Amino acid sequence: MRLPAQPVDEEPPAGVQIADAEREDVQLLFHGDHSSAAARVGLEQNGRHYREQPPPGSERHLVRCRWEQRVGTTPHVQRVIPDNCADILVTADGRAVLVGPSTHVELPRLPAGTLIRGLRFHPYAVGTAFRLDATELTDRAIDLDTVLGVAEARAVAERIWTGDLANTWQRTEPDRATAGIVRALTSPGAPSVDAVADRAGYSPRHLRRVVRAETGLSPKTLSRVARLHDFLRAAEGGVTSLGRAAATAGYADQAHASREIRALAGLTPRDLLAERSLG
Repeated sequence: MRLPAQPVDEEPPAGVQIADAEREDVQLLFHGDHSSAAARVGLEQNGRHYREQPPPGSERHLVRCRWEQRVGTTPHVQRVIPDNCADILVTADGRAVLVGPSTHVELPRLPAGTLIRGLRFHPYAVGTAFRLDATELTDRAIDLDTVLGVAEARAVAERIWTGDLANTWQRTEPDRATAGIVRALTSPGAPSVDAVADRAGYSPRHLRRVVRAETGLSPKTLSRVARLHDFLRAAEGGVTSLGRAAATAGYADQAHASREIRALAGLTPRDLLAERSLG
């Protein structure tokens, strides 16, 4: 992803065609810090509005949340950090893009007036939901009709736009063993890959192969990303110092946290928290 060449408060010459999956500006557009299980009622800052809602009960085994993003009269560059998930993004013209799990930070530019509605999938459900090896989606954005076919993609996009999602994936079940493995790898104080493999009755090599096929990410990446979000929740939830937040998230020390967070988010922990507090 190219960094923006001009200040955030200037309109880019051509804007970002969010629905055009051939442009790299689409990459990982809304894989922001929305990884917690609880859906947000809404967040309004500087003319931008982001809202998460829980999916229908019939879809919760695959879908983490549905969401909407609006940008007001000022263009916005958004820092998008990995969250282990995949999203479908739908724009007002009916175009739909499937955005795969990310391994690095992105800085997409959102033009004034942007309106996108989306659906976010649990990490362990990515391969199952789209009937493919999830590594085909890693760090990619693809037109949904390429993955599902034109008719099915159109129907899914319409359901996402209207919010009528009940029973869309009701008969699609993720592998329970894989779901348990991913939950273990992304839990606070997660055990080692070898320990998780032993509990699951897999060899470490087989576990890595299964996890990558279903999530698009390696076990190590899943754990690193989850630890980043654990740090953010601790630091923004009342933990009084960066060192304590790092320890709560499971980093060896504050220096370890600084290296890992900068690698994933593009900023030091202090700068990242400052940026987020400004919206």
